[in-house]
Amino acid sequence: MSQARSHPNDSAFFGAGIDGCQDCATFHGDYLGLDYGSDGRANMTWTDMRDTSPDYDGYQQFVYFARR
Repeated sequence: MSQARSHPNDSAFFGAGIDGCQDCATFHGDYLGLDYGSDGRANMTWTDMRDTSPDYDGYQQFVYFARR
């Protein structure tokens, strides 16, 4: 399990372009969900900006999944 932090103040995309926070994200995720399986365990999905890509400067949104 990762406990890495999201970095919405250094977005590769969706930069606000405002004084004091040029690279702040103006959009954060549309892949959010929680559902329970037949085994009673919670299945969660979300996006955050904890990872980078060698193709772009800044952090990007990726989809993550956890089951508890």
